[in-house]
Amino acid sequence: KLLLFTVILLFLSFSILPRKEFRYFVPYFPIFYILSSVGAFNLFKNKKSFSLILIVSLILLLPNIFNLLNLKEDTSLVLAANFLKDKVSENDFIIAENYPVLNYITKAYVLPFPGSFEYFQKVVKDFKPKFVVIDREITLPEYAKNLEENYKKVKEFNYVKILEID
Repeated sequence: KLLLFTVILLFLSFSILPRKEFRYFVPYFPIFYILSSVGAFNLFKNKKSFSLILIVSLILLLPNIFNLLNLKEDTSLVLAANFLKDKVSENDFIIAENYPVLNYITKAYVLPFPGSFEYFQKVVKDFKPKFVVIDREITLPEYAKNLEENYKKVKEFNYVKILEID
């Protein structure tokens, strides 16, 4: 009961976090493994419930397995970084999500999106970035989705848009 309570408490506490990342669960894997093995041991005892859970799990997982098999790698961000490589120098700034690939390929500084549009304008004024890279990352602020109204779109790779700041 203590293990079950701990797992429920972990999931509840992590559900509050604004940015859910898998890496936060890694230290708790031993608890999950112990609880899983206890559950599996109890499940194997009862053949009827094991068969029912196996069938339901297969029905629920089958569409996801099919989607994973058809998953294609998206290189949009790498293409955007290669496009920007010749347009920025090592001392220039780009505003984007914290993608190491942008920094690695362009050698420019990558600034994260500020929390509000007012702070975004202040960052633009203070650091004078040349470009903004917008994608569909879940942490992208709401105002960033409408930046095309204020800045000129230079290039688009699939879902990644590059805007130039004058």
